[in-house]
Amino acid sequence: MSQFRRLSQHLAITGAVAPPAAQPLLLPPPNSASVSSRLWNSAPGISFNDSFLTGNGCSGAAIRGDAALEYMWVNEDSLWSGGPLDRVNPDGLNFGTPVSTRHYDFLGDLQIAMNHNTSVANYERWLDLADGTAGVYYTVGDVTYKREYMASNPEGVIAIRILSDSPGAVSFHLHLQRGLSLNRWEDYSQKVGDDAITIGGGSGGIQSIQFAAGARVVAPTGKVRTLGDYVICDGADETWIYFSAGTTFRKPDPRRAVLEALNAAGLQSYDSIRVAHITDYQDLASRVTLSLGKSTIQQKAINTSSRVVNFATDFDPELAVLYFQFGRYLLIASSRENTLPPNLQGIWSVDFDPQWGSKNTININTRKTAARRMYGAGGSVGYHNTDMWGDTAPQDNYAASTIWPSGLAWLATHIYEHHLFTGDVTMLAEKYPILVDAATFFLDFMTDYKGWKTAAITIGPTMDNSLIWTLFGIVLEAQEILGIETSELTDRLKRTRGQLPPLRVSPSHGGIMEWIEDYNETEVGHRHFSHLYSLYPGADITASNYTIFTAARKSLNRRLEYGGGDTG
Repeated sequence: MSQFRRLSQHLAITGAVAPPAAQPLLLPPPNSASVSSRLWNSAPGISFNDSFLTGNGCSGAAIRGDAALEYMWVNEDSLWSGGPLDRVNPDGLNFGTPVSTRHYDFLGDLQIAMNHNTSVANYERWLDLADGTAGVYYTVGDVTYKREYMASNPEGVIAIRILSDSPGAVSFHLHLQRGLSLNRWEDYSQKVGDDAITIGGGSGGIQSIQFAAGARVVAPTGKVRTLGDYVICDGADETWIYFSAGTTFRKPDPRRAVLEALNAAGLQSYDSIRVAHITDYQDLASRVTLSLGKSTIQQKAINTSSRVVNFATDFDPELAVLYFQFGRYLLIASSRENTLPPNLQGIWSVDFDPQWGSKNTININTRKTAARRMYGAGGSVGYHNTDMWGDTAPQDNYAASTIWPSGLAWLATHIYEHHLFTGDVTMLAEKYPILVDAATFFLDFMTDYKGWKTAAITIGPTMDNSLIWTLFGIVLEAQEILGIETSELTDRLKRTRGQLPPLRVSPSHGGIMEWIEDYNETEVGHRHFSHLYSLYPGADITASNYTIFTAARKSLNRRLEYGGGDTG
């Protein structure tokens, strides 16, 4: 008896659901140009950067969409390079930084090698933001193939459906591995029964994070078997592939959890999983609509990549809306209830050493420790990057950004934004101590400069002063909402807030001054717009103050004119 069947019996689950006998399918061309909610292309992706992304909050995949040999880079949001570290530097007040934080780790590759000719025609791939599915369509000779991909949050799996309009034409082999070289990055790679495979191993460090991933093939017709650590499917009309991954961050036995998820998915029809996925996805995605006008027939007739290129000289209103909704799609795909917040790359990565470590999240307890041990200050501090464990020592030794201490101030503003959006006073009361801790740190940490109070990292950066102004105001407003009596803290906040430098117009270029002095800009087209925080995501720069509003517009246009804006 296979391990997979033994597990099924242990879980007291019987018999997979099989659809009626398959009939020849009609697979009309997808005609994505006529579907306004789709990103689409007429060629497969070449790299991670032009792959389509799918995710259910925990598991994510980057889909190249190659017809003959599909490589899907797969990830799991809690697979990081190791366990928690204590990196707080007691000499931090006199500078000096420790080693870097943990970084987000790459899980592996899910490979599907189709057993048909590599010469294909009528190729199209798409990502549909209306229902959260992706697809590939092509023909080989007289046979049409279609693949659909989705990442189901209700089922906790990534699901793939492979169809053909010719009976028995779906044949392939499937493999999971970690990295494409001959080096071994996993501890085991093995079959499970006659229709599934798993891999697993651990991250680095003494307190290693153990991971597991698996894939199962379900074919109502045809034959499915395993050979070594491959699953082979021959002569099917239609096939369903399910992928799941997990780590010891959530489950003590991730391999068992993966097999349970694959087994549960296999006991349902693909259609039932699809309906549940779309319902779940649209509950979030359909909350917001946006219209900026209609694109021309000529604009909509070309693929998304070409439209993006043309956008620089030809405004394409429906493409702008698609871009807006794509951002929302990525957040839905990378952050759901009971998952980790999106890291720098959401949940997607193809590198064991990702750029900037692909880091994220902050934890209040370590922030207090860092503020006290490093600076002798009260409250809590957070920097511009951290890891899954809430590490709040300075990130590394890159002087230009390592010691930026306003990360927590930025995060704390989201507490109040959530209250403004929901009116949830209970949540505001629960999180109020975080707001106080963030503000208390700056009350102790700020320095004096020419009669002003300013952030102490450097001489008066406008972004930091704007964040502090916003943070202090949020605490004062929260006190009124929660009925908290005036206190010494209230007086300190009001007094210090009144000593912050205001937003000022640069005499040299007419934009918002980025610093407390009107320094010459060494990189006019820098990719960041940090000094415009009060315009967005802050809300202190509005059209009601024409002078400051006009200066903000000049700053924005000035950066763009000199080539800025590629990463915000």
